[in-house]
Amino acid sequence: MTSPGVWRLTSFGRGDANSSPAAPAGSNAQNGPRWWADSANENTDTPNSGNCRPSAGGCNNTTAVPNIGLTAGSLPGVLLANIQSYNTVPSTQMRVAEAAVATVVRAADIHVRWGAGGTIDTVWDDTHGVPVPFDSVAGASWGILNQTSFANTPQAVTGDLKNNLLTWADATCVAPIPRYSAGALSPGTMCGDLADAQAAHLQQTAALSPIAIRSNGSAYGSDGVGAPAYTATGNGFIFYLNGHFFMMQMAALPATGTVWHARFYSGAVTGTPGSYAFVSETRPANVPGLRVRVAYSASTFDPSTTTATNLERVHTVPDPYYVSNALETTANQKVLQFVNLPAQAIVRIYSLSGVLVNVLTHNDPQGGGLLNWDLRNRNNQFVASGVYFYHVEAPDGKKKVGRFTVVNFAP
Repeated sequence: MTSPGVWRLTSFGRGDANSSPAAPAGSNAQNGPRWWADSANENTDTPNSGNCRPSAGGCNNTTAVPNIGLTAGSLPGVLLANIQSYNTVPSTQMRVAEAAVATVVRAADIHVRWGAGGTIDTVWDDTHGVPVPFDSVAGASWGILNQTSFANTPQAVTGDLKNNLLTWADATCVAPIPRYSAGALSPGTMCGDLADAQAAHLQQTAALSPIAIRSNGSAYGSDGVGAPAYTATGNGFIFYLNGHFFMMQMAALPATGTVWHARFYSGAVTGTPGSYAFVSETRPANVPGLRVRVAYSASTFDPSTTTATNLERVHTVPDPYYVSNALETTANQKVLQFVNLPAQAIVRIYSLSGVLVNVLTHNDPQGGGLLNWDLRNRNNQFVASGVYFYHVEAPDGKKKVGRFTVVNFAP
């Protein structure tokens, strides 16, 4: 199994910033998962066109850029934003998190069915036909990030310095991501030095918490240090699914029975509206619960039977036999082999005049078809040079007759 690089699974913005796939600046910016509801297929035109174009390392989710509400499709009653380095948030912090979770992303359509009071009844992988499991840590799974998630997280080491407000920087604090960002960020920032016990943990039930889905104009520094002037824009939560984080602002939790769909892919959308193309990539098999079933038919080996076709393959090695050949070990250890014999057989050897020279018995329950003859007759004497016939008889009565030549002398 192979897995493509992170630029084809999570860090699409970094791919565009580095011209991968090779294309003019901004041609690869419109990438990322998409959400939709109320239809069999996604229904938002240019669902990722709100990303920064071209992708920029300093792109922040401010009021001006990008169009934060058009970065991951759309959902009724939800202001939806994809947290994606270079395209919606700064590069340095989030690209570390994206690299860490790229190992668990799969290409699939997934649907979410809501239960009552923020519970989630079903998260199902429609492509592979398996459930997506919940986990409190980021994996090939799902979970909800809200204020409860930060019960054990020191506020002073978070990127936004606000445990009572959800911002995009909170995604970098979800276990086990901090263990991968240690050393990549400034010490004590963006949760980069937190043990799993102090990191944020995902919840199984959604609750509306104050959320700042965009900045009021201030931006994080290049490494996320500091407390920008982020204030709540409403209430919501951060939905983690399949290696991606989505900020979701809403006035009320989804009603019981509401179904959302999300699409994830491996590859890269290129081009601009009216001239899109797609560069495909290997689809990773990071699907918990996926099973491979191989159906095959087998037969029982019966050493007492053979076929005419198999008997036709019987012959001697070498032919002709010379006094010196690769099978001999000494002058008194001569070997001629019968090959491709049935598992059980009687081999009779006759001289050219029809005199019975020797009778050999072959019996190999494992089906091996090799039988050695030491070129001695029934009187234990080496046979003379000449043409000989062999008669192979299988237990089921099938027969094969052949001949071979011996060029020899008796020592």
